[in-house]
Amino acid sequence: MNYNALTFYLGCISAFVIIIQLYLVYKTYKADHERRMKQATIESGSQIGELAQLYSKKIYEKFGNRVINVADLDDDSYKYIRKFLSHIEILSVGVNTGVYDLNIVNRMFGTYLLAMKKRIEPYMAEYLKNKQSKTVFSEYLYLCDKIKELREKKQGVCP
Repeated sequence: MNYNALTFYLGCISAFVIIIQLYLVYKTYKADHERRMKQATIESGSQIGELAQLYSKKIYEKFGNRVINVADLDDDSYKYIRKFLSHIEILSVGVNTGVYDLNIVNRMFGTYLLAMKKRIEPYMAEYLKNKQSKTVFSEYLYLCDKIKELREKKQGVCP
């Protein structure tokens, strides 16, 4: 029996087994990462959503579901809108940088985020017109665009 050939074949089989094990470890790591990201999205999203809804409730009490006219805003309304946007920007940055999962945010808050954007767009437009920074609200607006795009692809069907 040729021991050199046997050693060679055993070495090849061992290398193949190691490659398969590395691939399985990679898949397990990736699945765990995605699960943790979804879990973090749900936990943080719930906390941020609760805070944002406190202020959107105040906005709703004053304006109902209609689009908000900037001329109708008083100091308290400005404060509520700014606080709402502050919390939503945090969530938006998390999604836009890949810390939070877009699909989970869409399912948890998509309709709400798009509806609020439509309602406060006049405020945001007026704010941007009067400020030098054009990146204010950019994370929220980008997130809304991504949610719309995702919904157009899926046509409103839950996965």
